[in-house]
Amino acid sequence: MENEAKDSLIVLAFHAGGSFAGPVSARGDLYSVKSTPTTVCDGFAPRVGQPPTVHRTDFNTRKVVPMSLKIGLGGSSYTASSKSGTVKVHITNTTGAAITGTMYVVLVETNIAYSWQGESTLYNVVRDMLPDPTGKSVSIPANGSLDETRAFTIGASCNASNCSIVVFIQASSKEIYQAARYKW
Repeated sequence: MENEAKDSLIVLAFHAGGSFAGPVSARGDLYSVKSTPTTVCDGFAPRVGQPPTVHRTDFNTRKVVPMSLKIGLGGSSYTASSKSGTVKVHITNTTGAAITGTMYVVLVETNIAYSWQGESTLYNVVRDMLPDPTGKSVSIPANGSLDETRAFTIGASCNASNCSIVVFIQASSKEIYQAARYKW
């Protein structure tokens, strides 16, 4: 579905156990995840073990909701020799009311050759959350903007050419206001 939706969908895979277990407990606790796989679309409707048609319905319902924030990741940088960089986040509020939420910055790796539950490749695996899984509280004024910068380092076990940074803003209601991806 991600290939079909192009820039309308960002998938994040939080692994709860095994070789790719990462900063998942805070996210799992947020949605009261009791078993895997659990899928959540835009912060709503956690689904356990559902077929792709259910996810498509959730996506189609959410993609028509107007976004109240825009996220730009311009001016970001990455240095291959140190496997580190910075992501510069510019958030614009397109509404006439202030928006408060939590900003999450996530290091994601995709195309990982790995045999797992009948799969030979893993996609969109969350490797780190910056500065940590609790994110940062932000408030964007009405018709205003906010700028943030986050430094990141890619772990030795990751293939940097398969990594990206995802930024998303989430409301206390769990709704995702907006998300964006930076790929070097």
